[in-house]
Amino acid sequence: MKPRNMRLHEAVLGTVSVLALSTALAGADVLFTDQFTGSEINTDSWYQLDRSFEYMNTQPTGTMNYYIDGGIVNMSYTPDSSYWPGSVFVTQNGYVVSPENPVTFQIDRHYNTYNQASGSRCAFLIYNNDLSKWVHFAETTDGGSASSAKYYGWCYNRYIGQAGDNYNGVGIGMDDINLDETLTDHLLHTIKLVATGETVTFFIDDKEGATVEFPVTDGVRFAFGVYARADGDYIEDGFGNVVITGTGNMIAFDKSEYILSDDEGTISVLGQLISTTQDVTLTLTSQDPSIAAFSTGDSYSVVMKGGKSDTYTIPVIKKGVG
Repeated sequence: MKPRNMRLHEAVLGTVSVLALSTALAGADVLFTDQFTGSEINTDSWYQLDRSFEYMNTQPTGTMNYYIDGGIVNMSYTPDSSYWPGSVFVTQNGYVVSPENPVTFQIDRHYNTYNQASGSRCAFLIYNNDLSKWVHFAETTDGGSASSAKYYGWCYNRYIGQAGDNYNGVGIGMDDINLDETLTDHLLHTIKLVATGETVTFFIDDKEGATVEFPVTDGVRFAFGVYARADGDYIEDGFGNVVITGTGNMIAFDKSEYILSDDEGTISVLGQLISTTQDVTLTLTSQDPSIAAFSTGDSYSVVMKGGKSDTYTIPVIKKGVG
């Protein structure tokens, strides 16, 4: 995570300096981005998960290959057993989400190709932290054999441990998308998953496909990848330009003002980083160093603990009054 900057705002109350911490960083804030500029996937950002779509029933195997060209991750998969082996890249980071602070995963899907065999899935997923709960959105073909395979379009499957889970088989179709031929052409489209801590909503080119229950607020991960149903199937897809954004206040403090009663000392600040489970370095700077500054210099950096409240000690110097 890149350092985030937060300004210290000083005011004067009689002869006592008052330190005011902004609780903002409001609006859409970029939490993560990957333009895939290298020749390999960055393993600090992603890890490869080779788990079949129907892993609760079968544990088949196959071969995933990928190469990166021009910022596009070209992924292909060939099964050597049944059913539904595949491979996805999962975010290393987990995110904290809520209705007040939703998180959006956005990715470009450049193309979707497959042979006319028994089934394929170009997939976009959301998981909880340990991958035991998920929603699987995919552009899908299925049918059980090459002669009966059918294009089902954009569908979803869900496993959250509640009634209504459909963790295998053909997913639930997103009719509003599938009836639009411009969205089922297997070409370039922008995919979004918007998580609120209660639901996840799928969009393609800003058109809503479905809102699905996903009551997970901590350690939310996202993934993209490919699956093929059985030996003889083949799928290849291109992905690029990942951006993850949060909406709302990303950093919260217990109060907005802290009184500097001594010329030099420390203040204890109770703060919470509420949009990611990853630690973030916060750089504090003084708006007016003539009133209040840091004993360490013009700025002070503190590592905020992701996803939980903690107390941070900040060394300050009262320089004067206004």
